Amino acid sequence: MTDSRKEERRKEGNRATIEILHEDEAPSGEQINFAITDDISFRGIKILSETYFPVDSLLKIGLYLGTFNKKIDIAGKVRWVNRLDDEMYEIGVELETSKASRDDLQTLIDHLYRS
Repeated sequence: MTDSRKEERRKEGNRATIEILHEDEAPSGEQINFAITDDISFRGIKILSETYFPVDSLLKIGLYLGTFNKKIDIAGKVRWVNRLDDEMYEIGVELETSKASRDDLQTLIDHLYRS
């Protein structure tokens, strides 16, 4: 099976917080969940989480980038979920970079391509 991704992913573990968003992109008010990234690119992130998020869920992801010791907030949509065991899920998230702030987007670009 070939990988059809257009961007190479960086294998790295960054701390992340995840909150489900409503369709109007307002926080759901549900509990914030903690996770770690497995890999990251400009278009997507693979996240390891103890919490299951259904496909097509809109998420607000707080991503802690160690390179810059900075947290960025970015929205994303769950595209796939793989259950690893009874306590852990792999979650493929397509990032919605067009909705990120200019500063957060620049920090992500710098992290991926200049560090």
